[in-house]
Formats: sequence, structure tokens, C-alpha cells
Amino acid sequence: MLGESIEHLLMEGQNEDALNKLRQLAIDYAPTSRYVASQLISRLNRYNREKRLGQSHAENINDITATAFSVLQEIVNSTTTPTWPIPLTSDNNDYGKPNAEGSLAAWSTRDGTSNVDPDTLRHTIIQQSLNSPTGTQALTVVHMNKIEKAYGSGSFSLGPISISLKPGRITVVIGKNGSGKSTLLSIIAGRLLQTKGDITYPYLSQAQNWSEIKAKIAYLASASLPSPYEIRETLEYVAATNEKLGDLNRKFVDDYLSRYDLERYASYRWPQLSEGYRMRLNLVRALLASPNLLVLDEPLAHLDIQARANFLFELTELSRTFSNPMCIVLSTHHLDEAELIADDVIILANGKCLFFGDKVQLRRLTSGSVFHVLGGITPEAFSRFSNMPGLQKANRVLGGVALHFRDVVTIEQLIEQLQPIGMQEISSISDLSGSSRVILDQGESDEN
Repeated sequence: MLGESIEHLLMEGQNEDALNKLRQLAIDYAPTSRYVASQLISRLNRYNREKRLGQSHAENINDITATAFSVLQEIVNSTTTPTWPIPLTSDNNDYGKPNAEGSLAAWSTRDGTSNVDPDTLRHTIIQQSLNSPTGTQALTVVHMNKIEKAYGSGSFSLGPISISLKPGRITVVIGKNGSGKSTLLSIIAGRLLQTKGDITYPYLSQAQNWSEIKAKIAYLASASLPSPYEIRETLEYVAATNEKLGDLNRKFVDDYLSRYDLERYASYRWPQLSEGYRMRLNLVRALLASPNLLVLDEPLAHLDIQARANFLFELTELSRTFSNPMCIVLSTHHLDEAELIADDVIILANGKCLFFGDKVQLRRLTSGSVFHVLGGITPEAFSRFSNMPGLQKANRVLGGVALHFRDVVTIEQLIEQLQPIGMQEISSISDLSGSSRVILDQGESDEN
């Protein structure tokens, strides 16, 4: 949804996306408004739940939308400006600077165009900051130099691997079982000591003080230990250990309960939760520490397709904040879905790093084309995809359809092929060409 304003989302009735972005905007520009935005999310969740169950609505969707517009206007007129580690100048900021009051409404492009979409502004400034020459070293969350890990018994070993991970970016680690994904993530998170090589965390601690670094890393495994307490009690305890006390503790916990639709389960215990909500709970437990580095080992393993889509969307939102630009690293077997949100990709095979880089670099090394199509895709239209020439497969991914072609296809060529199918309600087409499977399969064959 990048590039669409919150106001447009509200007017189009895409209330869930709009309120999630509103909350994130509040965190960046007007932190005290985040709790109001979370309350709106809670009210929307209640409204949608009652609607699904056919119950009378205790919440009025028009009131929710009107309040959201009001909160948005307050944030836009706020005098709070976002703080980013590397100050931007007019030389590397295409969006210029705010006025003396520093309000979001004051941001404008160099040609004088005002009312810049805040989501686009956030994304652009983060990317420009990461590409700033002065910020290259300071904005390295994890730097690994020729890391290796060998075990006393057994033939498996990891490495050597040299990578650098940045804030505001999502890195997906891909590989078959036994390729070393969990070992690599454990080393990145500081839970496992490497045999050879060096690892540093410049962004987390200038002095490389481990106690300071450790406090800024959250590690989430696919099978986290259950909590014996109720959800609210668990989260209040975690928040308290992270110096959120008294009234702030309650507000902080309420904020996350609302954001992740856990309010109605606040008095539940672990055995009463589905796998999807257990993963949400574990994610919230990790986020309460406000980490700069979030490491997730197979977080999608036990989630259904809708839960995976929601979870991945949440990760993209977490990586895009001014207040806490998070570096996210995750491993998964769900390649199509993970590659949609990945900024960078690490491909492992038998402990060796076959590839590390962004998706543009990956595209140069792979053949064929992959597109993500969103819109009114009926079952009948979906069945007609099989008639498209050169199509290897079509599968439903993140609210749309991923189309995999054997050869290189441009978007213009794709549109021509879609017209006979009768796709009248396509809202967007994204070129996601460059599948990690090509490199992964090649690496496996080389090893055999």
C-alpha cells in the first residue's frame, strides 16, 4: 500500500490498513496519539467481529472513521518532527525540509508541492539515510566477517559468511532443512558463539558493550516456551522488566493488545490459544523490549495462509519507523510470501552462503519472471490463468496471485496477456522477478 495516503485508505473503506498506518504515523510524529489510534484499532476489531457473527453492532463504523480523520489531522498539524540517526541535508533529501514549526504538513518537495504522503516520505527518508555515505558504518546493525561455525562431532559446518545488515530493512534467510539457517540466526542473535570470524553491532553499541547490545536484540523461535500466566499478566511483567511501570505499563500493554487483536484473549492462558495467536503473543513479548534487531526463526511454520499474510504485513510496518527503525531477519520455507517483503536475501545450502544481496542483484542472476497481481480475482478468473502462454504456475499469495513465467516477461506483455482473461478489476501489478529457487536448486545440485 506504499504511496497511498491514510485519508485515501479511509475513503476507500480500507479501514484496517488505514488505522495500522495511522498508529505507525503517530509513533513517528505524535507519540501520545498512538494510544488513541490503538483504541480505534480495538473498536474496528470489535465491529468486524460482531459483523462476522451477525450480531448487532456496538460500534459505529462511521464514528470510527470520523475519529480517525480527526486524529490524522491532529498528527499532520503536530509540531513534533521525527528523529533519525543520520541528519538529512538538502543534498540527499529530495523532500526538502519542514518549516520552523516542524510539522508534517510543512514537508514539501523541492518544486513546492505540499501534502507529501507520509508513508512515502517515511520510506524515502529511510532509504536515503541508509544510502548516505556518512551513515554506512553507523547504520550497520550487524557486521559479520568470515564467520564460521563447526561442531565437535558431525560433518556439518557453517561458513565462511560475510554480511552486513541495516536498520529499516528485512532480510530473509532461505535454505532447505540442514542448510544452517537456525545456526546463522542464533549467531546473529548472539545466542551461539562462532568458531571463527568476527561479528560486531555498530548501530547497537559504539563501545560494543555486550550487555547494551543484548538488550536491543529480540529472538523469536518457532517453538517458544509457553507462559504459565494469563496474556495480560505475561505482557505486564515483560513491560515492567523493560522499565514500563505504573500507568505507562497499562497503556503500553493495552496498546499492543489492541494492535495485535489480543484484547479479547487478555485473560486466556497459553493452552487456550491457537497457533496463530501464540505467535502473535510471542511477537508482542519480543516487541515490548523495543528491540533494534528482531530475529525470527521459522515464524510462519504453524500459521495458515491468512495468518501468514497478516504477520508479514506487520513485519513490513515494524521495519519502517523513524523512532525505532528495526532490522528484521527471518528464516522461512514459504519463499513466495517471504520474498514479497524481503529487502535482502541470504541463500544457504549445506552451510555455504550461495548469495547475499538485494532483489535487484538476485534478478541479475536468475531467469524467468514473477509477478504479484492484486484485484478482483474471482475463482473463474483464477482458473483461466492456466491458458497464459509460458506460465509455469499461479498460486494465491498475500491477498493476490503470484504468476511464475518460464521466460522473461515485461509488465506490458503481461497486461496484454491478461486482457483476454477478462481481468477488469486489477488494482496493481508488481514485478517480483528473480526467484531464489533458481540459485538454491543450483547450489544443491553442485553439492551433490
